[in-house]
Amino acid sequence: EHGRFNLVFFLFFLVPVHNPTDDIILAVILPQHNTSYPWAWPRVGPALDRAIARINADPTLLPRHHVRHIFANSENGDGICSESIAPLMAVDLKFEHNPWAFIGPGCDYTSSPVGLFTAHWGLPMITAGAPAVAFMQMEMYTSITNTGPTHKKLGEYALHLYKHFGWHQNTLLMFSDTKMGERACYFALEGLYTEMHEDNITTVDLVFEENKGPVNYSELLHKIQDGGRVVFVCCSSDIFRQLMVHFHRAGLPKEEYVFFYIDIFGRSLESRPSQPWARGDTDDVFAKEAFQSVKILTYLEPQNQEYKEFVSDLKLDAKRMFNFTVEDSLMNIISGGFYDGLMLYCSALNESLAEGDGRPLGESVTKRMWNRTYYGEKKKLLHYFLDVLKITLTLQVLSQNLSFSRTFPFSLLCTEIMDRVALGEWPYLRPSVNPQAHSEELGQLMQRCWAEEPSDRLEFNHISVLLRKQNREHRSNILDNLLSRMEQYANNLEELVEERTQAYLEEKRKAEALLYQILPHSVAEQLKRGETVQAEAFDSVTIYFSDIVGFTALSAESTPLQVVTLLNDLYTCFDAIIDNFDVYKVETIGDAYMVVSGLPVRNGKLHGREIARMSLALLEAVKTFKIRHRPDEQLKLRIGIHSGPVCAGVVGLKMPRFCLFGDTVNTSSRMESNGEPLKIHVSSATRDVLQEFNCFQLELRGDVEMKGKGKMRTYWLLGETKNGD
Repeated sequence: EHGRFNLVFFLFFLVPVHNPTDDIILAVILPQHNTSYPWAWPRVGPALDRAIARINADPTLLPRHHVRHIFANSENGDGICSESIAPLMAVDLKFEHNPWAFIGPGCDYTSSPVGLFTAHWGLPMITAGAPAVAFMQMEMYTSITNTGPTHKKLGEYALHLYKHFGWHQNTLLMFSDTKMGERACYFALEGLYTEMHEDNITTVDLVFEENKGPVNYSELLHKIQDGGRVVFVCCSSDIFRQLMVHFHRAGLPKEEYVFFYIDIFGRSLESRPSQPWARGDTDDVFAKEAFQSVKILTYLEPQNQEYKEFVSDLKLDAKRMFNFTVEDSLMNIISGGFYDGLMLYCSALNESLAEGDGRPLGESVTKRMWNRTYYGEKKKLLHYFLDVLKITLTLQVLSQNLSFSRTFPFSLLCTEIMDRVALGEWPYLRPSVNPQAHSEELGQLMQRCWAEEPSDRLEFNHISVLLRKQNREHRSNILDNLLSRMEQYANNLEELVEERTQAYLEEKRKAEALLYQILPHSVAEQLKRGETVQAEAFDSVTIYFSDIVGFTALSAESTPLQVVTLLNDLYTCFDAIIDNFDVYKVETIGDAYMVVSGLPVRNGKLHGREIARMSLALLEAVKTFKIRHRPDEQLKLRIGIHSGPVCAGVVGLKMPRFCLFGDTVNTSSRMESNGEPLKIHVSSATRDVLQEFNCFQLELRGDVEMKGKGKMRTYWLLGETKNGD
């Protein structure tokens, strides 16, 4: 009885006690102390706490459940993300707390093993870090949902720049990499390489180590000259600034180069005023001049009021919870990404719980988060990836009042103006004008033209009258000049469009001509229309096979270039001859030559006659053919012909080939291999076809043992009489 009581007592503690609300535990794995990481716990923790408080306070979101988190540090003793510690923490959290989902990690090397573990466990993993393109492999990382910026988007943006400006030069990817540590530049440039490689843009890598002794800037500049004119650079801002100083001193033409400095969190622009070239030394003048060829790539910080309030609350919470001061920087985007990611997960989980009893499978919740629309704290549509990239012209920050200068390097791009207007900046985005540079009437006219209220704006006729008054002293008014220039631009544009159209049509013609040489015309037309080419059966065709007897020995005694020259001369001769017959050249493999008649366009029983006549013509041509490096040697061609049914179709997606299948192909090859030099070996099937024309001279060879066929009665084709059609 005593033992039974103990057993019952033990089982009592094993029975779960169900509270009115069940806890949803979220396991968080992030760096705890190193705040140089955008996803450090003092930066992200306040955002997650605020999101959890909002979720628990919302009666419509996860009713009868209470969300809470548990935290584990992914750092090692040196404060660096550890790819060995993070997965161990994940295992401990999984088996000690059985979480519903994982938040983080943020570093690439720590996210990889944890992502594989969560995929194995079937648990969602939400992160606003892990920007490497490798995490786009959905078949491997099936559990990861990334609500932050990714390097894939960086690559897509660079590709958009290439297409927008119509660049055709090679791209130079220049970055610092030690093959140790975080390798942030390596992963960033990997995003560019992946996207450009998929679009067939040639890229050249230039890797250097900035922490391993002095940097050899002269060698780097020499490689830049050889590598390309469009250069993407990722390294420390000091190294990049020194590179541009040496670029200027080397006298390289800055108008021929464009440097994109990858500074996604905008650290080089954090000084006030923003002068990324300035260090307070004698090189500032040279650096400022060289930076005219530089554009800086950063993330675009949201400008809406909701995001500003979010950052304000983030600063207060970080100071209260961690005694940490959150600065005004683009790293706050990552905190917003984690906030939005948690809200997105709970929204998807809420739908999954409503459709079934009990805890849903992690895979189903993850799939609900992908390709989903949700308004986040940044007041932007959240899809699978949130990030938007911005190109920042460094020359814009030379002066606070140059935003709308008429000189292009100092001006805002039209796309930038549209983006800022769309974000709803307050006060509204308007040009900066100098009141002393124009008359008071002209200033009032400009202000009325850009008035926010449409009813306050002037009509075009009224504007024309006012401009004429402003321009009385000139014989031709500004409006006439503008219209004249617009007409000239339109005419030039029309000529340019016509020129480009003709160039496009010429390239299209060349491409189609090449396609028709590779594939049959009917097949090529189907592929051009985007149709799938179905395999087709042909009841009766005639196939020609030939090779050169003794070619292996001849090749061994000749140089590779001589062999190539021989085959090129021979096949050029053959190709010119077969153009006179209704045949289709299937392929050439080494010294083997394969031709068919009766497909892809059927020609009744004429296929036998066409192949026979072609064979006789080729045999005559070979008898007089001269080998360049052995002019006294006779080339010995061996020919085999067979007729029968085949199946034909296009095989493969890359370099597609039009291939023939069936026993007829094998028998044709056997006819050739069992033939004799300078003779045409014909099967009984082909002989039956040729007899209908009553114009070919055939000689019985007899029964020949064919490999895999047994004995076959075959014939020699000797020639054609003059009474043939």
